[in-house]
Amino acid sequence: NDSTDETETLLEILQSHEILTYINFSSDFYRKPQISAYHYFCRRIKGIAKWIAFIDADEFIYATGAEKNILNQLNKLPNNVGAVGLNWATFGSSGHLKATHDPVFLRFQKRGIQTESVNHHYKSIVRSEAVIKPARNSHRFTLKPNFHYSRIDGSSFDLDIDHPGSTKTVSWD
Repeated sequence: NDSTDETETLLEILQSHEILTYINFSSDFYRKPQISAYHYFCRRIKGIAKWIAFIDADEFIYATGAEKNILNQLNKLPNNVGAVGLNWATFGSSGHLKATHDPVFLRFQKRGIQTESVNHHYKSIVRSEAVIKPARNSHRFTLKPNFHYSRIDGSSFDLDIDHPGSTKTVSWD
């Protein structure tokens, strides 16, 4: 996806071992490859999975509540929840001066403060039957009528209308 860091080679190797399916999306005149990929998958995910998380390769989701199985949490939500927004928790370098081969979730455990402005951004997990397409950026998705966003615990998701792709408050619960 227009990467210059050998990501394509790694993805091709993983595909050869049937770990994933690699589909290349190049930039076109008016949008980045990520948005093109999201549009592609929004049209094709129905019936493949009930929930789809739209996250980057360098991001991960970690359950903080008593229920450590995210799919169980999602399946407990009311049927009119079409998407769950998860606020970012940025980690920066976590004090590391050099890269190691340890997994990302082990290397980066010192996150920034919750109120940091960048943490108002969020990523989405969408219910496949509810999603229409990505909205104006890679964070928010347009949902069918009668569906709405919520937090993973089912509480209200306070979108910041003045800053698309952001929330008014940050929740890591």
